[in-house]
Amino acid sequence: MANKFIVVFLLRIMVAVAMYVPAAAVLDDDHFKSCFNTCHRESNSIGSGNTSCEMKCDSDCEYKEAAAKHNIHINA
Repeated sequence: MANKFIVVFLLRIMVAVAMYVPAAAVLDDDHFKSCFNTCHRESNSIGSGNTSCEMKCDSDCEYKEAAAKHNIHINA
């Protein structure tokens, strides 16, 4: 009886985690994509090269994404 209770308990935890994790991953991916696309357009419009735009936007958007995950407000 106790073994069944433990199995049911663990399955419920797994289901709860499975429902939560994909939603969080999608939000973070969308946040990074929108940041990167905006940054890349702005960088190209001022005449920066493609490689420098990608490097700058990649690091900036990763920083902003990490701040958003941890609820840290940054002025950028």
